[in-house]
Amino acid sequence: MFLLEYKVRQPKPHQTQAIEEAIRTSQFVLNKVLRFWMDNRGVGKTELFRYNTIMTIFKVKVKPNSQQQSIEAEVDGSFKVCLKSPPVDGKANQELIKLLAKKFNVKKSEITIKSGLSSKNKLIEIPQNN
Repeated sequence: MFLLEYKVRQPKPHQTQAIEEAIRTSQFVLNKVLRFWMDNRGVGKTELFRYNTIMTIFKVKVKPNSQQQSIEAEVDGSFKVCLKSPPVDGKANQELIKLLAKKFNVKKSEITIKSGLSSKNKLIEIPQNN
C-alpha cells in the first residue's frame, strides 16, 4: 500500500496538477505490479523490482563467426554486432549478452533477448541507467 501525503495550504494550479499526476503514476505502478504478481504467483521481490524497472528495447543484427568483435550503431537506431562465436548451442547469444553488458555497463543477468534466440535479428531488453 502506498501512502501519499501532501501538505499545501493554497496550492497553485501547477502544484495541484503535479500532485494529481503523482497519484495517478503511483496507482498505475501499484496496479501494474499487483497484476503481474497475481498472474505469476510465486515470483519474488527481484522479479517484481525488475518488472517495474524502466527498460529499453532495441534491435540487433548479429553476424556470428566474425574475425573481430564489434558493435556498430545503424542509422535506424539498431545495432550491428559482429561476434567471434559460432551460432551453435547458444554460444553466440552468450557472447552477445557479455559484449552488450560491457558496452552498456550492466550485469549480464539484466540483459534479456526478447525475441530471435535462433535468428540473426534480435530484440534486446536492458534497463535504462538513471
